[in-house]
Amino acid sequence: MTKRVLVIAYVFPPIAYAGTHRTLRLCKYLSRLGYELHVLSIKVQKDLHNDFDLLDKIKNVVTIHRTHTIDVWRFYNKYKRRFLKTKTGKLLDRIISFLIEMLSQPDHMNLWVPFAVTTAKKIIKRHSIEIVYTTSPPHSQLITGLVLKKMTNIVWIADLRDPILFNIGSANWNRIDTAANRLLEKLTMSGTDAVVTNTKAAKDELECKYNQSQVYCVHNSFDIDDFDDLGNQKYAKFTIAHMGTVYGFRNSEAFFDAISELNQKGEISPEGFEVRFYGICDNILRATIEQYNLWNYVKILPLVPHRQALEVMVKSHMLLLLKGFSSSGLGQIPGKLFEYVGSGNPILYVGPEICEAAEIIKETAKSYVAGNNKNMIKNAINAEYQEYRKVRENQYVKSMNKYPIERYSSLNMARRISTLFDSVNSKKLRN
Repeated sequence: MTKRVLVIAYVFPPIAYAGTHRTLRLCKYLSRLGYELHVLSIKVQKDLHNDFDLLDKIKNVVTIHRTHTIDVWRFYNKYKRRFLKTKTGKLLDRIISFLIEMLSQPDHMNLWVPFAVTTAKKIIKRHSIEIVYTTSPPHSQLITGLVLKKMTNIVWIADLRDPILFNIGSANWNRIDTAANRLLEKLTMSGTDAVVTNTKAAKDELECKYNQSQVYCVHNSFDIDDFDDLGNQKYAKFTIAHMGTVYGFRNSEAFFDAISELNQKGEISPEGFEVRFYGICDNILRATIEQYNLWNYVKILPLVPHRQALEVMVKSHMLLLLKGFSSSGLGQIPGKLFEYVGSGNPILYVGPEICEAAEIIKETAKSYVAGNNKNMIKNAINAEYQEYRKVRENQYVKSMNKYPIERYSSLNMARRISTLFDSVNSKKLRN
């Protein structure tokens, strides 16, 4: 029997944020498992980072419904600079920013909720939807799930790609932000039929806090189809690549200290060695590169479409993963980790050594879990660089991956979610 699911996802292609890919892959592979999928998302927004090629991966696979939305915060930021030119404008900016923050609970995408609820009700009735699957952040989508559950008594499953509380962004919250999100978490845990997290740490925390068993961990994944025709060709220079945004809490100092020492000892040279950062990089990263005088080794490049990002991963010789050392980020697993694994290349991990991300890297890839230790980083880089130098550059071929990576494939992720759907449906029928 065909099973009908409505996926509610504010972040969905063509939006090309990191969280997009979990939902995209889930939809692609659930359809192969016989599901009829409807996706509710926002209309295309020109000021967001879009990659329209992502839509090709689910062409004729899902039915996409799009609605208008209102985002006062994004709208105001387009004109904010005009207010900062005068003292009066700066005061006005503080007042407007405060009011917007008060209205933006639990986040500034909350005004999509009325549009989403209205349209979702019509989709549920018209297509005899059996399950509503919300995926967040933005966590205001959980309000949509709560309302739909009350109005239609549909099976509602909430996928939390980030925890509602104690996530990386929560460090900047005020008391109102914390109170609003704490209330949202309580309402979600009492109102949903099941909660899905993408880390064991998040699952364990919710189970312990609420003494409930309807919390399931389903990790992110990589799509093996994405790597089918990328080949094995490598860059001419030995290349270490980091994909995605680098913020200050992701400490890169030990990494650059190690490269500086390798350079000083003459073990590497700019002619044959390069580090590439693709994405948004903050001033702290740039200052660190400047501090160690490594601009002749490092390139900072803009965000690239997903297809090109995968090509970079495959063509590089080593992939760098920087992870924050803050307590709020210990349980977080960067989504790109799984595509790093799928590429088959060695991974240099600079971050907490005792955490879930480090465990996954160790079990699925040729890895160097270096913590924040300069010598361990230096030895890891040197080992791979010497391996690269043993053969001529045009003969450097990726070795076969001998690690058990299938458990993190998108097909396996979809199978686990499908099993959850069956379990929740059966429980509802028994009740």
